[in-house]
Amino acid sequence: MITKSKKFQAKYDNLGAMPLSGDILTKANIGLWAFELDEGSEPRMYVDDTMLGLIGLTKQISPEETYHAWFDHIDPDHYDEVSKSVEKMTAGIHAEVQYPWHHPNGDVWTVRCGGVRNYAYTKGIRIEGTHQNVTDIAHYEKETIKKLSTVVEALS
Repeated sequence: MITKSKKFQAKYDNLGAMPLSGDILTKANIGLWAFELDEGSEPRMYVDDTMLGLIGLTKQISPEETYHAWFDHIDPDHYDEVSKSVEKMTAGIHAEVQYPWHHPNGDVWTVRCGGVRNYAYTKGIRIEGTHQNVTDIAHYEKETIKKLSTVVEALS
């Protein structure tokens, strides 16, 4: 008996589709991260090579230093917004947040991060997610809104 799942897999295989992998995320310049918040310990952040580059590091450093390499560059006016998103993630709710991030090279990026809690981690709280530089997209959105506002004003 062929189930719907087997039919789908056969169709998928016949299309020559490749399985999803971290390589796709790397090509899209999306970094993967996980940070652990254990009571009595400093926060630790683990990152893949893409995320390492996105936060301006050229080599792996300690998980505690990696956390600070990310956290210390969040625009201070957006700490509350990022903290609220992290609170949702720790509660097991997938959350995303977009905020200005001060890259070590001096540029200010617009970053989109999303993640959720991993309940398999039992020593404390572990959150896992993605990090992406969306500066170009955010700029395009702002420019589009400006243009639309100009058109609306002209029509008024």
